[in-house]
Amino acid sequence: MTVLPMVADEKTKTTLKAMENNFARNIKACTTQDKVLKRSEVKQLRKMKYIVKSPDFKGDVVFGYDDNGFLSTVVVNAELNEKQWHFFHTYFPVTETYLKLLAETSKKMQIEQVLEDLTFAAFWDLYAYKMGDKKRTEKLWEALTESEKVTALGVIKKYHYWLACHPNVETAQAATWLKQRRWENDYSKK
Repeated sequence: MTVLPMVADEKTKTTLKAMENNFARNIKACTTQDKVLKRSEVKQLRKMKYIVKSPDFKGDVVFGYDDNGFLSTVVVNAELNEKQWHFFHTYFPVTETYLKLLAETSKKMQIEQVLEDLTFAAFWDLYAYKMGDKKRTEKLWEALTESEKVTALGVIKKYHYWLACHPNVETAQAATWLKQRRWENDYSKK
């Protein structure tokens, strides 16, 4: 995770000042667009998180938005070069609407909306094979990034279907499945 330093050199101060200016411009531009949304659309946007990925960088950036659709959290789990940092500073998505506009205009950026409950309880219930050390499994789950949790939750149903098609294969204990990163396997093959 990347955190901006509290004590900054001149270059960082200049960058932060530019970010503030862009932030103010983006808020002004996006506020008018946000008013166009219908109430039903706004309700669907409440407290949402989005995971941004690109083939140009390793990892992901997670943007979280509050009840009003304004940016509340940013978690950088990516290795970004100077040009990529500049892009995010210039086009910082201060509202969900602005992030969606970025998604529509970008050819490489992939933005995934996180709707799921990413708690361990949600994983444990969905995985359904409750064998093994639950506390160890929970520690492994908590060590994953949000992006990895989303991916893992999305693969569990495919894994269960794959197991049904391969009756001679035993179900892995949840801790083993997480530790060996089995959500990265291709379960589309029968």
